[in-house]
Amino acid sequence: MPALSESPVRSDSEPPAAPIAPDKQVSPAPSPPLVRSPWGPFDFLLTGLVLALMGAAVATSLQHSHRRNVQARVVQDFKTIAAGLEAYLRDHDAAPPDTVAGTLPPGLAPYLKGMDWSVPTPAGGHYRLTTVGGGETAPAARPTAMIAIAAFSSTEPFRLSHWDLIAIDAQIDDGNLNTGNFRTGFNHWPYLVVRAPP
Repeated sequence: MPALSESPVRSDSEPPAAPIAPDKQVSPAPSPPLVRSPWGPFDFLLTGLVLALMGAAVATSLQHSHRRNVQARVVQDFKTIAAGLEAYLRDHDAAPPDTVAGTLPPGLAPYLKGMDWSVPTPAGGHYRLTTVGGGETAPAARPTAMIAIAAFSSTEPFRLSHWDLIAIDAQIDDGNLNTGNFRTGFNHWPYLVVRAPP
């Protein structure tokens, strides 16, 4: 009887064995494509220039606003002092005695309630009152005094320009620093002449 060769018996129901795949190498993920910025050096330069101009415009606007505020406060002070001084001249038929800058003349305090002459003016310097009897103005027919801003101290210099003073003059006098009651005198410091009412 011939010998049977030994061979594995495979059932028809078994699926064929899958071939063994060789080891696969994992490749790295592809790098994303480089995105070019739409902004070039000129664009950055132009943006910086625009921002600088905007900053300068804002700074200039703030400076003008501050100057207008100072002008308005000086105008209000001069009007308040002039009204009180006019009432004093009417009541006493004489001007108060002269004082140094920053010192309120005796007897004038009740006419200038709320004003502190010991502090600097909004424009720097201090208010000063002098009696007018000639000199920069003609001799007075009625009792007359002069309200001035004097800035002798270097710690509180006078900070208004010629154009600021013209703007102030336009609000309390005739808009001309060479005529009228509001003028400039020594060192271009302003003064306002006040007379007793007729």
